[in-house]
Order: sequence, then C-alpha cells, then structure tokens
Amino acid sequence: MISKSPKKTLLPCRSPRSAPWLLAIGVLLAFDPDVTRRVEAQDRASSTSYAQQGFTQIQKIQDVLSAWSPERHLYVKGNVGASASQLGELEAWLAQNGPHWTVVLVDNADGEYFVAADGRPLFGIDAVEVALGMGLSNQTKFGELVHPLTHETDGAIFVLMLKNRKFSYFGSEAQDRRGLGESHWFGELDQPAVRAMRSGGRVLDAVRDTVKSINQRLERIVQAETETARNAELEQQRDFQTATEAALHLREVYDQVQEDAKAFRESNTAATGQLANPPLPEWKARLDELASQTKLETASNTLPQLRLLATELDQYLNGYAAVRGYPEHRKELEGQVAELVRAPNSVASGVVTKARKELEFADVKFRNGDLDLIEQMRGFEPMLREADQLIDAEKKRIEEQTKFRRMVRQVIATISSLFGLLLAGILWFFHRKRKPAMDQAVENLKQREESVAKETEGLDQLFTQSGDLLGSRERIKERGYTGKTKSLGEGTLGDIDDLFIMSKEARRVIGQAKELVYPPGVWEKIINNFSAGPYEESIRQLSGKPLKFNKSTGIPTIAMEILRERALETGEEPPKEVPDEVVMTFDEIFQAIQGKRKRASETLKVIDYSLTGVNDELDRCQSELQKMVNQERRLSELAQDNFFPVPSYFEALIPSIQKDLAE
Repeated sequence: MISKSPKKTLLPCRSPRSAPWLLAIGVLLAFDPDVTRRVEAQDRASSTSYAQQGFTQIQKIQDVLSAWSPERHLYVKGNVGASASQLGELEAWLAQNGPHWTVVLVDNADGEYFVAADGRPLFGIDAVEVALGMGLSNQTKFGELVHPLTHETDGAIFVLMLKNRKFSYFGSEAQDRRGLGESHWFGELDQPAVRAMRSGGRVLDAVRDTVKSINQRLERIVQAETETARNAELEQQRDFQTATEAALHLREVYDQVQEDAKAFRESNTAATGQLANPPLPEWKARLDELASQTKLETASNTLPQLRLLATELDQYLNGYAAVRGYPEHRKELEGQVAELVRAPNSVASGVVTKARKELEFADVKFRNGDLDLIEQMRGFEPMLREADQLIDAEKKRIEEQTKFRRMVRQVIATISSLFGLLLAGILWFFHRKRKPAMDQAVENLKQREESVAKETEGLDQLFTQSGDLLGSRERIKERGYTGKTKSLGEGTLGDIDDLFIMSKEARRVIGQAKELVYPPGVWEKIINNFSAGPYEESIRQLSGKPLKFNKSTGIPTIAMEILRERALETGEEPPKEVPDEVVMTFDEIFQAIQGKRKRASETLKVIDYSLTGVNDELDRCQSELQKMVNQERRLSELAQDNFFPVPSYFEALIPSIQKDLAE
C-alpha cells in the first residue's frame, strides 16, 4: 500500500479556477441535449443500482462525480472481495456513523482517465486522486458538507485501490485544523487500514476502522473545543484535548499491543525477537508520565512525544499484523516465485534464487518474531518488479527473434522456390537432351541382346550335335577316331568350350550395359532421367570400348589366336604365353564367337558326313577291290601260256589296299 505523501494536499476546494470550469460544464450541458440525456440516463441507472443493491456501483471514477449525493456514501468499482450484501451493510453503517464520508473502493485504477481543471490529462492512480480530491468538491455539493458544531467543512474521502495497493485520504477544514488532515495520513491516520489489510485483506474493516478512528478523534477534539469560549484558550484546549485524546488512544493501542504480544508468545514459544518481548513497562511508564504532564498549558509540548510513542506502538501492532498475515502472504509469494521459474529461458533464475534466499530469511524472522519482518517482506516488491522487467525484456527479445527467423524462413522459401524453378528448368533441359542417347542405347542393347541370343541358340544346337557325333574327348578315343577325324573332333570340342566361355562373358558385358540403361537403384534411375552419360557408356561398352578380361574369365587363353593375328598385323612378336589380362572390345568377342561357331559348325558337318558316308565308300572300295581281285585272277589264268606275262603288281598292291580298307 502506497499512501499519498503528507506534503501533498489535493483538496482544491479553495481554488479560484474551479468556477470558470464549472461554468463551462454548465454551458455545455445547457446547449448539448445529447450530453444532458446521457447524464440523465447515467443518473437513472445509478439510482436503480443504488436502490437494488444499497450501494452505488460505478464503471469509472467519473461516475462518482455524476452519481454523488449526500445520501450516498459508498461507491464500488469491480470486485473488491466483498459480497453485495456486505457492501450494502457498509453503506448503511456509513450513513449512520460517517454521514459526511465518501468511500470509493476500486479493484484496479489502471485504465482510469481524468482531465484536470488546467487541461492536463491524468491516468491511473493520479486520475482517481485528482478526480475525487479536486473534482468532487468542484463539481458536486460535497464542499458544502459542514460540521454541525464548528460549521467548518468536514467532508472526508477515503479511497482504496485494491490491486494497486494504495490508500488515499482527503480531509476538509475541520480535519486539517485538528491534526487529522492529509499531512497526518501516512504513518499515523492510515494505520488502522494498514493493519486490517495486513491481517488478511479485510477491506470492509479497513473502511470502518479508518472512518471510526478519524471520526472519534475529530469528535473528541471538537467536543473539547466547544467547551472553550475564548480563542486563545481554544487553541490551548485543542492541544490539550488532542494530547488527552492521544493519550486515551495510546492506552487503547497499548492494550491492543499487550493482547497481540500475549497471543504471539502463546503461538511462538521459541521466539526471542522484539515482538516476543515488547518494552511494555517502558511504554506504560512513558505513557503515564506523558498523561500526567498533559496540562492545558503543557499540552503543546507533550503532544509530539505522544505522537512519537504512538509511532512506536503502531510499529509493533503492524509487526503483529504482519506475523498474522505472513503464512498467506508467503504462500502468495511462493506462487509468484513459481511463476518466475517458468519464465522463458530461465531469465529470472537469479531473482528466483535471491527471492528464495530472502524467503528463508523471512521465515527466520517470522519464527523469531523480529520487528523488521515488514521491511523484509517489502523487499520482495522490487525483486518481483525486476523479474517482471526481465521477463518482459526476454519475451520481447524472443518475439523479435521469432519475427527474424520467420523472415529468414520466408526468404529461404522464396530463394528455394526460385532455385527449384531454375533446377526444374535445367533438369527438363537435360531430360530432353539425353533422349537421343537413350533411344540409341536402347536400340543398341536390343540388337546386341538379339544377336547374342541368336548365337546362344546356335551354340546349344552345336553342343547337342557335338554330343551326338563326338561326345567328349574320352569318347573320341573310345570310338577309335584317329588321324584327321580325331584332330577335327578335338578341335571342335575346344571351339565349343570356348564358345560357352565367350558367350558367358558376352552376356555378362550385356548385363552390365543393360544396368546402365535400366538401372536397379533409385538414385541411378534419377540420374538416367537427366543425364545421357549412362546411355553413352552403355553404347561404348557394347561397341568399341576396350574391355579387360583376366585369367579367371578364361578369355585370355581363348584370345591367343586373336592376339597372334594382331601381332602379325602390327608386325609385333606374337605372344608365347597366355597373359594374365587381355583387352578386347565387345565386337571382337562377338566376332570371335561367330567365327568359332561357324568353324565348329562346318567341322561337325564334315565329321557328320564322314561318319555317315564312310560305309558306302568302303563298300564301293571293297566292290572295286573285289573286281580287281577277280580281274587279277583272270589275268593270271590268261598268262599261264607265258606269251603275255602279267607283272606282279597286284601281289603287293591288293594286300595293301585290303589292309587300308580294314583300317
């Protein structure tokens, strides 16, 4: 709770500038029927609310000025923690015990607005205080409220702004002249309200205790003043009555301190602080001494000492009130600290650590009954404000960072879109560009596959035919093939074996080329959509690209004949040993396959013809030989006359022919 400075007086009832301002308002209302109708509507609504609830409900502080009347004492804005029935009872109590009081209860002064008489716009707490402290006297008949005995203005205003933790008080001439004005509010007249709020936020008690305390003191002083006839004696009597009243009031406060101290010791037996051992004997002795010294002629001297003693007693009463309200206050602080823990990026961690440490100190002071517990608790307010500032700054930084990142993402998205369009154009260009190479590679692969398939089918026929005619090399020996038949048969079997090896390698090379045209991998397929490289490589592999074959493939042994032909063409020395690796093109392999297949086919035809026509030829030779034998016998018979002797050629020739036929 932040009270108005005692040096600041907001009662403007004596300001000469209010008359023109009121005149201007009157003129405006007189010539503007809409304004008049709105004011009348507000008055009717306010009257209806007052009649129904027993107090006046307002929406803004200016409603107090428009709805004020001497019969209305309580004006409430928002939720102040009391029910409508309780507020109605408070209005009735004020009508009975504070008829010249105007009490305004505001849940939150934020958002209030008021234009001062000099044209300055005011906001929040300032707007509330100026509107009530100046506007109420200038714009209503509040300034006409007078004390029935002294005929001095005695209208008083008490304002409680709950969420702003602020009390305000405005007195009139009767209070100002008797030490009960605004200059004595902070630290003195505000203590009943302070204690009520610290003991649990008792808003209604804060109002009642404040009104009761100031009215009682005013009435005591006024009552004493009326008994003095002369002005000089009246001044002395005022001081005397004030001092006497102060002494009586201090005895009440002293009794309250005694009760609070006793209750505190009963609930805090281990406490050793000031609240556990207040200097009650010293206070009583001082109070008795000051009370005995309070005479008519010495009251002005004892009054300051009484006020000093009152300050000390109020300090202890405030301490006991703080102890009673400490558990609830601490719980509230723990909740606020817990909220700070969830601050973004732990920005309030330092404040949290400090606050928890200060709470530990406060716990010690609470258990020990230290008088400075109030100051300890007040220290949390700047810490929490600092934390709020840190959190607000961090939220602002995060918001700016988020905006920056959003902007960066938008820029990246824009650049990515442009790059994507450019890349799509480039890829489309390459996709179109690679089509001729793709078509050529597909056609070339198709032709090569068909050629190899055709040769492979012919190879299967050769293998079947060679099996029927020759079998294996062992079968050639078993069949008794000799001479040229044997050499041709073994050569044919060798060619067929070479054909199997070469066709296998040819299919392997075609398979590699096919994977370049129809790749199995996803990435390779993507590349083929935009690049002509794989297709061109497939064409080269099935055409003139030199391919390496090592011994494990069997090609180097087969290729010796080709290597010798190359050496003869180039004039180099033919190789004598099979190399570890040879380099050949696919065309050379395919031509070699065709050559060997053709040679093997022709050789098998020769062997087949030889095997199928040899018996007929032998029969013919045998027949011719038999004719020769018969002819030889006949000639021998004819040569017996020795006229024409027959040479003995047949004696050697016929046996030789018979031997050859037998073989």
